[in-house]
Amino acid sequence: MCLDVKEQGTTPGSLVDLYACNGQQNQQWYLQLGAIIGVQSSLCLDSSGGPASGGGTQLVMNECNQAASQNWVRACHAVSN
Repeated sequence: MCLDVKEQGTTPGSLVDLYACNGQQNQQWYLQLGAIIGVQSSLCLDSSGGPASGGGTQLVMNECNQAASQNWVRACHAVSN
């Protein structure tokens, strides 16, 4: 499953969900100074309604403005056998 901008949306407020990976630009992202930016729209991944840490938060695309809701941390977890 991949993060997918629903219906290939390119406007602020476009919904983001999980969808089967298909390689389209609405599933391509890059990292820049803590922001996750959509290749297709150049908009930032944002948690709807401000910062949230719980499950079930709706993600959307919005104009990049360095808000706390657009600040993401890349985490790596070691797997032990």
